[in-house]
Amino acid sequence: MKKILLVISVILCLFLFPCGVEAKESLGTCDYKIDVNELGLGSFSDLSLKVTVYDDGSTGGRVISGHDANGEKFSYKPSSGLLLGNTGVSLQYSKMFDKNGDFYQAYEKKNNCPNLQFIFFTPNQLHFNVNGNRSPQGNPTTIATANSTGGTSDKKPSQTKTYCDSVRIDVRNSDQESYFTTTETNGVREFTITMGSDSVSAKYNETVTLSKGATNFTFSVNPDDYDVYWSNQCESAEHYLRAPGASGIAGERIIQTTEPSPEENGSYTSGEIEDQKEWENLKEDLNSGNFDKEIECPDIIDIDTPGSFGWMLNTVLNYIKIIGPILVVLLSAIDFIKAVVGFDEKAMKEAQSKLIIRLVAALCLFLVPTLVQLLLSFINATTCTLG
Repeated sequence: MKKILLVISVILCLFLFPCGVEAKESLGTCDYKIDVNELGLGSFSDLSLKVTVYDDGSTGGRVISGHDANGEKFSYKPSSGLLLGNTGVSLQYSKMFDKNGDFYQAYEKKNNCPNLQFIFFTPNQLHFNVNGNRSPQGNPTTIATANSTGGTSDKKPSQTKTYCDSVRIDVRNSDQESYFTTTETNGVREFTITMGSDSVSAKYNETVTLSKGATNFTFSVNPDDYDVYWSNQCESAEHYLRAPGASGIAGERIIQTTEPSPEENGSYTSGEIEDQKEWENLKEDLNSGNFDKEIECPDIIDIDTPGSFGWMLNTVLNYIKIIGPILVVLLSAIDFIKAVVGFDEKAMKEAQSKLIIRLVAALCLFLVPTLVQLLLSFINATTCTLG
């Protein structure tokens, strides 16, 4: 009888309980709130995704939930081709939640919940991927950052701390989507540059080169900004590129927190880039004898930008033209009222004389500012000189 009970106990242990096997524990739960407005998902009023990460490299408790536009609640486990309620939107994703898959590897690298990129492709397909560096191909996209809750395990997937996590940086003269990541592992600082499907990494004070076709892109980080990019300020810090030209390494692009000057070939606004190209093209056309092109010359004295010297001068001149006639009316009215009340004929004549003088002065106060404004317009309309 004892042998039978022992056999039954072994069977129960093997098939019903994980005997001799340490139960997996959770490292944490990632709760993503998805911006349905930014994605243009009019079929939803809200949408969220929850994922639990375990210390054996697996994920579980995956639930995508929310409310449709009619307020009807839904909750499903994500799977490829899953239709989300009655919204007509299907969910498409890869096997990133598999054991030791992309999601766990990203969690392990960051030692926390990774960012997820959601892309709403037509017709009605919602894709999402880890790290947010996939091209949306013109479709609405949003990056979701998770609210993380602690798990039951004391195990840490790695000793790596990520500060900047795939922050977008624009590279002049390149249509590649580029991203900047900074990490620190056991005190060793590194940065990673990702362009398209290619990535390269280097120590914080080193230079790294990434080749795209026939073009080599060389990157380094400004030493003045080390303590910003390898700190909790990194995600919110400014990210610019500066190319020092002949005085620096040929083709090097320096990542920094301050905007480069117009003389430096950096990654500042596309408008400034296009203006420079237009100016260079005009010079080429004029040199070749092609004058069939128009270009707006910049104002020498800017009277349109609030706060500029020209704007303040123009404002004062406008006030003078208004204040002059008002003063003539007020002062003359006072003189005439005094003369009438006092029945003073002499005072009445003096008031009439002063009125004439004031009218002449008011006319001058109106004409002089007008002439000055015309002069400013004439100066701004002068022909551009190409250097």
